[in-house]
Amino acid sequence: MKDGAIIVNTARKEVVDESAVFVALEEGKLFGFGTDFVPDRSVSDFRNVIMTPHVSAFTVEGVERAKAKLFDNVFRFLRGGRPQYLVNDVWDLER
Repeated sequence: MKDGAIIVNTARKEVVDESAVFVALEEGKLFGFGTDFVPDRSVSDFRNVIMTPHVSAFTVEGVERAKAKLFDNVFRFLRGGRPQYLVNDVWDLER
């Protein structure tokens, strides 16, 4: 990564090595860090960190889409089908 880069993490907290990010911020290697999760360490000493709550999916439209996918998966399962979006896909191993 080039010096002066900006990291914006809108994914899961585990995607970023948080301790490495803060070391890079302290050393001036990173220009800034944006995140929508709460870091393990205080960000109050950093003027170049922007933090928002992890609520980007909680719009009316986002909740409606999530509910539709949930019900679709329940009906798939009840009809003997394979649910979509499996995280730990052991579906075929258990059948």
